[in-house]
Amino acid sequence: MDTTGNINSSGQVLQIWLYRQVLKNFEPMLRFYDMGKKPVYQNGYQTLAWTRVNRLTNLYSNSILQEWVTPVATDTNNNTISITPTQYGLYVVISDMLLKQAPFDIVSRNALEVSHNLSRIIDESIQNTLWTTAPAANVWYVNATVLKVTGGARNSIVAGDKLTAAMLAEADSGLQVKAAPQLGGYYIGMFHTNVVYDLRTETTTGAFIDVNKYKRPEEILKGEVGTLWGIRVVSSPFIRRTTNTGSVVVYPNYFIGAGAYGVGMLQAPATHVTPNTATDSDPLAQRIKIGAKVAFGTLILQPDSLLIIESTSSVAFNSSFNTI
Repeated sequence: MDTTGNINSSGQVLQIWLYRQVLKNFEPMLRFYDMGKKPVYQNGYQTLAWTRVNRLTNLYSNSILQEWVTPVATDTNNNTISITPTQYGLYVVISDMLLKQAPFDIVSRNALEVSHNLSRIIDESIQNTLWTTAPAANVWYVNATVLKVTGGARNSIVAGDKLTAAMLAEADSGLQVKAAPQLGGYYIGMFHTNVVYDLRTETTTGAFIDVNKYKRPEEILKGEVGTLWGIRVVSSPFIRRTTNTGSVVVYPNYFIGAGAYGVGMLQAPATHVTPNTATDSDPLAQRIKIGAKVAFGTLILQPDSLLIIESTSSVAFNSSFNTI
């Protein structure tokens, strides 16, 4: 049976199969997207919108009621925050000779890689928004192995200024003081795999609870390795890094509470495959193209629910997925 001919005559079937294949492999790769708050509605053409209600600050002393006396109303501030999403996409080209050898397997393998790459693009976009737009007060630095809540700087980080278990406890306290809402009784820590290595091998990390000891393993987050001092530790090799002026590799470590940022898709992930037929641009039908695209946007909603600690790591494992 000529499988290439089947691709010609059943493009719709292949398109549907590819769409399901990309979604199947797309969703498990996401880390940051799952933590984001989805938009409440679409506000006009190509716009995503969220409603934010600012925290009330009434004290008990001015909340005492007097009989028969109507109290003064408390001011509330409700904001609608909107963004215009950005469309991302990529495609690969497969030759007709390669299709002749193993058509369906080649298509499926390339669809898998396209979906993985698109998921990394989305998570990278979220990271970029969080790291570059977070208020200065929400970014702490490890310097001389001490956490600098104020007065720190990225360029002061030197080799050995790694994230420690005690710093996770401090981050937990910092978020709780701001009354940042938790997610299931914990805050979420999104760390590079190299940083997680330091936490897991720290000799004083006695309170680390591995995921295999959870009472409800069905609630384990993708990439979660355990809980430490009120922080659910999620490991990802795709955390983007940078280098300071001292040539030290710096990792952002994200501590996230409920509603910290919003994520939304105006256009869900869509896959496309060109049929293996002759066209003006390909008169000899020598190739097909497999691609995917998405229209996506993100922004910070509640700064009090977001904390970033910049540190280094004792290991320097690297790959083409997270180059500086």
